[in-house]
Amino acid sequence: MSTLKVKLRLRVMRQKKAEEAAQHKIEELEKKAQKAAAEEEGHRQHELAMQKLEEQLMTVMPLVKEANLIIAELQRPQRLETKMHCELTAEGKSGAVNVAAAVMLNGVKLFEWNPETLENRVFILRELLQKAEDDGLEAVQDLPNEEDPLWDPIEVERLVGVAQVLLEGVLLQVENKVDARILSSEGQAVGSLKVEIIPIAKDGSLGIPDEEVVEDPEELLGSCMKFLVSVPGAVGLPEALANDVRVEYNYFIDEKPHLLPTVSGHNVNPEFKYSHTFTQDSGILLRSRGRMD
Repeated sequence: MSTLKVKLRLRVMRQKKAEEAAQHKIEELEKKAQKAAAEEEGHRQHELAMQKLEEQLMTVMPLVKEANLIIAELQRPQRLETKMHCELTAEGKSGAVNVAAAVMLNGVKLFEWNPETLENRVFILRELLQKAEDDGLEAVQDLPNEEDPLWDPIEVERLVGVAQVLLEGVLLQVENKVDARILSSEGQAVGSLKVEIIPIAKDGSLGIPDEEVVEDPEELLGSCMKFLVSVPGAVGLPEALANDVRVEYNYFIDEKPHLLPTVSGHNVNPEFKYSHTFTQDSGILLRSRGRMD
């Protein structure tokens, strides 16, 4: 091989490496730009959420304080408390934070009001206070339910909390048995839910045999791979809400939620013995509910 050909070949190889390095650099810069854009959008959304939360608190807290002062003047036993509830997204991340007013009686929550309802009830309480000042306290006692701003139908069934289970193990073709922590709307741990996610083989048996395992999970995207969702039971539910406990969850292809059979009676560790087969998706959200004593 002549010296000229060798030089040309080396020059072509160097050029190719330079092009590959440049392309790699471009890809890195694109990834950094995408990450920066995502972080900026996340920061913007966080700022908007904090602004909304601050506005709600500035509206609700003074109204709650005023309502409690009026309630005390009217010699009623109820008391209002400001509550913040954090929603959970399908990806398991914290979502919007909403502010509400809880109506309490002897430390037990009877029901909650959103900011709009609270504002309306405080307006009626002001009118009752004025009537009491004009006509005496007896004029605003023993009100019928439809005229009482502190009355609402008691919510017999309450949301115990939400447990998040991701289905990443389905793409990895492995079993996933977890004790999913149940979080209340206030972010407190209120028990755990036993959940099992088991992929199903082509012959319908549980578990994927070695010969069906794929190296790249992306090969399963768009496939009809099935998996079993099993909910054996829950553990450590709050005593006050552990009555007639049931669980419901949504699956993306179904319009209505899936309902687990209700466990009748009082039981802080209810057994559901539930299972159902689905095709793959990114995640499911389970909600536990129970009746008050």
